[in-house]
Amino acid sequence: MKKIKLLICICTTFNFKVLLAQTKKTPTPLEYILITHYDKFQKYLERKEYGIQIIYSQIERTKNNQPNLTTYKYNVDSRNYFYPASTVKLPVILLSFEKVNIINQKKENITINHFTRMSSLPSANCPEGIMGNLPDDPSPPCIAKYTEQMLLVSDNPAFARLYDFLGQKFIHTQLTQKGYDSVRIVRRLGSDCNAPNQNRCTNATVFYNKNLQIIHKEEETCNDSTLTPILEVSLGKGYIDLIGVLQNTPMDFSENNFLPLSYLHEFTIAALLPEALPLQKRFKLTAEQQKFIRKMMGAYPREGKLTYYRPEQGYFDTYKKYFLYGQNPSITPKPNIRIFNIVGLAYGFTIDSAYIVDFENKVEFFLTAVIYTNQNEILNDNNYEYATEAMPFMKLLGETIYKYELARKKKYNPDLSDFKLYE
Repeated sequence: MKKIKLLICICTTFNFKVLLAQTKKTPTPLEYILITHYDKFQKYLERKEYGIQIIYSQIERTKNNQPNLTTYKYNVDSRNYFYPASTVKLPVILLSFEKVNIINQKKENITINHFTRMSSLPSANCPEGIMGNLPDDPSPPCIAKYTEQMLLVSDNPAFARLYDFLGQKFIHTQLTQKGYDSVRIVRRLGSDCNAPNQNRCTNATVFYNKNLQIIHKEEETCNDSTLTPILEVSLGKGYIDLIGVLQNTPMDFSENNFLPLSYLHEFTIAALLPEALPLQKRFKLTAEQQKFIRKMMGAYPREGKLTYYRPEQGYFDTYKKYFLYGQNPSITPKPNIRIFNIVGLAYGFTIDSAYIVDFENKVEFFLTAVIYTNQNEILNDNNYEYATEAMPFMKLLGETIYKYELARKKKYNPDLSDFKLYE
């Protein structure tokens, strides 16, 4: 385990435009994009405290529309810690659908799916629960509803319920088998059950048929394996504790969730273009499940079917769209473009991982990035430069790479019909 104090920065402290010239290195497409627009990116890239990491995948299609990816990275290193925030929801969503299929393979004469009613039962360890067997409930809890809530508005309690359904041990066993071994998803979000022993143990989950009879139960379980931190990490010079008191010491993130940016990029690919990944890295989902996840990743909050979200509630179309739009409520998304993505926003970290598609101009690419903005170096005070620094950077990055892709020549244009999922 590596000890890293304060903001980890194997970050760029030099002018990389000058460095490339000195080394006479041929720039990658990502470096070329940043260099040719350096007047716009310089104020971001040369501030080491931003800890910017970028991953960009170009897509080349074969004659049969099979995707081949070439990936370029800027300043990406698993030791460059960032708090993953809501981006951990994506692997938990994928694993929840996969677990449904595992359950169905084991049980005879009973089938559950992502629309099957489910209850999360309270326990002595964590007294939180959601009942799914109320006969008059017009929109009962189910995996589909929780997925929709997470992907449309980044709902935290929904994540806590699927975390319970999976169990901490299942999450890490399955991800390790797929080659995602440097991941730690060890805490619920949006939950009062935050102690380590509470997070290690997860509540029972019950599924019902249309007659509200129990057809399957996942028992309460505790992880008996020790999940050591990947990094020992402390950030900032102080933080606001749970009772609102300023503590003049760095905030410890060692026991928190951890997700390398390269894995997040692969999870996004796995959710949207799994055929572009090796078999081991994929999740075993049905075509129906894949389509549902794909649609929710690209939808706007108002396009939800199981939960009511409207702009007047604060859920505008660009609420979860950082690339191209910078979460700006006054921007109307372009009708020919869809952004299929997962985002994170917490403790000063702004993260977006996206597949960006332009149906009209046959453009497609993957882009993942993170930036840290916390000028006063105090954590948990809700005083971060999201609107003034982070979102303008995300918007600029998305726009710049999109324009590059718009001009890039490809041998075969993609058939994007599988992503035309909206009326």
